[in-house]
Amino acid sequence: MVQYLIEGPRGGMKKDGDAMKKFRPVEPGESQLEKILEAGIEEFADRGLDGARIEAISKRAGVAPSLLYYYFDDKEELYSAVLESALKSFIMGLGERLKEQGDFMSSFGPGMLSAFEMMRERPVLSRLLLRECLDGAKYLEILKARHPEWVGSNFRLMVERLKEAMAAGVARQVDADRTVAIFASGLFLILGALPVLKLMAPSVDQSDDPMVWFGVLVDIVANTLKP
Repeated sequence: MVQYLIEGPRGGMKKDGDAMKKFRPVEPGESQLEKILEAGIEEFADRGLDGARIEAISKRAGVAPSLLYYYFDDKEELYSAVLESALKSFIMGLGERLKEQGDFMSSFGPGMLSAFEMMRERPVLSRLLLRECLDGAKYLEILKARHPEWVGSNFRLMVERLKEAMAAGVARQVDADRTVAIFASGLFLILGALPVLKLMAPSVDQSDDPMVWFGVLVDIVANTLKP
């Protein structure tokens, strides 16, 4: 989120040196703004945009509320920055892992496992994105228009790999876009629906372990795609 590190309040520009002089990093490599964004992820994931409070975010970040208003006009602008930071971090990290995988049929399991592991490592990101989607995805649509170069890049990569697998005859003919979309959505839903899954399947061993459900999802997709 470099742009927020160099932008002044209400869109005004100031020099990097001036910003660093006034807001000295709390720790090496960690600025007060980064603390605000991280605290925002937690607060918005827990309470959503409507329920989150600037005071609560400032308390989580360990900074004065006035500092949040120095960088952002209001809660909505802060939310947009938090969502952008979280989504970019996830997309870029997942993209690197996916590029290391091979063709779709041999890698979609490991590739999606990478995504699943990222979400399990930071479940707060999944909660934040799920809340945004449940609230109508208004801000995600704004980010999609603002960053067409990276929003959806991983999705397109997996779709192209599936199409290559179908052309090679190792996967049956399916709607590649919808297949990848449903599978990717399933990853988020598993993490968000674990309490429901555990309630519905109390006799399943380790039913509260997301990896159990992930394995089932991979098997379903793998068997469905066999020619």
